[in-house]
Amino acid sequence: MNWKYLFSWPSLAIEAALLCVITWPWAGHWVSIFWAIITLAVLLGELLNYLFSPKKQTVSNNIQDELKEDPWRFWLMQAVWIGFALTLFGHFCLKGM
Repeated sequence: MNWKYLFSWPSLAIEAALLCVITWPWAGHWVSIFWAIITLAVLLGELLNYLFSPKKQTVSNNIQDELKEDPWRFWLMQAVWIGFALTLFGHFCLKGM
C-alpha cells in the first residue's frame, strides 16, 4: 500500500467535507461552519506559505523538510499537535463525561 495516497490532500478534503456534512444541522449549522472555517484556515496557511516562505513551498512541504533538518523539533511538534487534538477531543466530550 502506498501511504502517500492515504495522507494526500484529496483524503484530507474528503475528511473535511465529511466533518461539515455530518455536523450540518447542529447548532443552527454553526458546527459545520466551524469545520469549514478550520478547513479554509488550513488552505489559507498553505497558500500563504507557498507565496511567502523562503523556499516558496506549502507549509506541508516546509514541515516535511524540517524532519530532515531538525528531527527532534519535528517530533516534538507532532507530539504537541497530537496532544492538542486529544485535548480538543476531550473538550468536545466534556458534557458527556
